[in-house]
Amino acid sequence: MKLSPKDAKRILLGLTPGQRIDKAIRRLEVQTVVDAVPVVHAHWIEVDGVIETYSECSACGYHTQDDKYFCPWCGARMDEEA
Repeated sequence: MKLSPKDAKRILLGLTPGQRIDKAIRRLEVQTVVDAVPVVHAHWIEVDGVIETYSECSACGYHTQDDKYFCPWCGARMDEEA
């Protein structure tokens, strides 16, 4: 529920300072928190090894046999064009 400043002032005028603080704390407690990190975009680089071929992450250099949609080491999304 979003209040206009005028409505908020009218509601808060009838409250004691302690009640105002409690009301503000309750409003802050229901706010959602986003734990976001920047998304790293990368691609798999095919490397011909001595024994077999493997893929290397362009962001961190992690080697793998399985081409996944993300790097298990650094978490980079493999959606970048090579």
